[in-house]
Amino acid sequence: GNADAELLPDFLDEGIELMADRDFVLGSRYLSKKINYKPSFMRQSYSKVLMLIFRILFLNSFSEVGVIKMFKSDWGKRFAKLSKGTNFDWQVEIDAYAVMTKLKTAEIGVNYKQVRPTADSKVNVFKDTWRYIKVLSKYSPKIFLNKLGLFSVKF
Repeated sequence: GNADAELLPDFLDEGIELMADRDFVLGSRYLSKKINYKPSFMRQSYSKVLMLIFRILFLNSFSEVGVIKMFKSDWGKRFAKLSKGTNFDWQVEIDAYAVMTKLKTAEIGVNYKQVRPTADSKVNVFKDTWRYIKVLSKYSPKIFLNKLGLFSVKF
């Protein structure tokens, strides 16, 4: 899927306005007033579980990893030097890094258009969940799961 090009200017207008007193603006399809995207039950459940993990580890309330982001260039350059993530990993890593560096954040609705003819997901649940947890553990404060003794893996 892609952010709907017609609504991108709306995101930019609202995001730029918010950037006056924020460092990081995240677009969320779940906060959009106009919904063009209806994921399968499995995909929607998977997404909610991943965000629940994020919220627990980072004590944050983002509604999703986000399909579009806006951030200040100096911070973005610092992040780019540290990041080794690509694609999905990068999406997760930048959100975690924003929270860990205590950026002033905002989340706004963005329209999302489904480009595949069906809502079938390309997600590999086990592989992608492991990647997600691995990326989050890199930034999680004292690795919450390790602290609970659920597992102790160093990345």
